[in-house]
Order: sequence, then structure tokens, then C-alpha cells
Amino acid sequence: MKIFARAILASTVALTVPAVAREPYVCQAGEVVIDFSHAAPAQGHPVGDFAQSLAERINTEMDGAACLRVFGEGRKF
Repeated sequence: MKIFARAILASTVALTVPAVAREPYVCQAGEVVIDFSHAAPAQGHPVGDFAQSLAERINTEMDGAACLRVFGEGRKF
């Protein structure tokens, strides 16, 4: 039973650390910064996936005029 509990703990930590360690998009000086925070997981959830794709599109198309930073999983900006 201890081995099973350790395996579950190790897999939970392995899946959680990359999501926490990921930094939001870094905005450049002079850009209008838009912060978008949501409670859903950053990946694998419709809200998180949408927020990431929206940020990529805005950051690409606004080309230095504005940038969108996404904070998922209830993290505050």
C-alpha cells in the first residue's frame, strides 16, 4: 500500500510542477498589458485551452501594441 501511495504522490507532483512552473507571456515595454485569470487547468480543459489560444492570437496579431497574459488554475497575477 505504501508503494501505491508513493506512486500516486510522485505522479501528482510530476503533473503539477510543470503547470506551476510555467510563466505567463512576458510583455514588452510600451505594450498594453491584459491579464486574464481563470480557475480551470491551463491545459486539457476547454477554458484553459481557449485562453492559451486567445493569448497566442492576440500576442501575434497585435504585434507589440498589446499583450495578453493568462493565469490559470486560480493563480493571481
